[in-house]
Amino acid sequence: VIKKIQGYVPGYRVKTTPQFNTEKKMVMMQTEVEGAGDYLPSYAGNLDIINQAAIAVAERFAQKLGEGA
Repeated sequence: VIKKIQGYVPGYRVKTTPQFNTEKKMVMMQTEVEGAGDYLPSYAGNLDIINQAAIAVAERFAQKLGEGA
């Protein structure tokens, strides 16, 4: 999953190993994102992820429309 995210957000890094809490059925981990710095400051990497996710959803939606869904 990390490599997949890095494919569209190159500054994405995992800072800690996942911590599993089986009692609460949770997984916790820390990540760090350095943005591309194209239009927004590099410290706004979370916005790069949001924008890239929106683009991916729009592309999938357009693809489904093209298939006649």
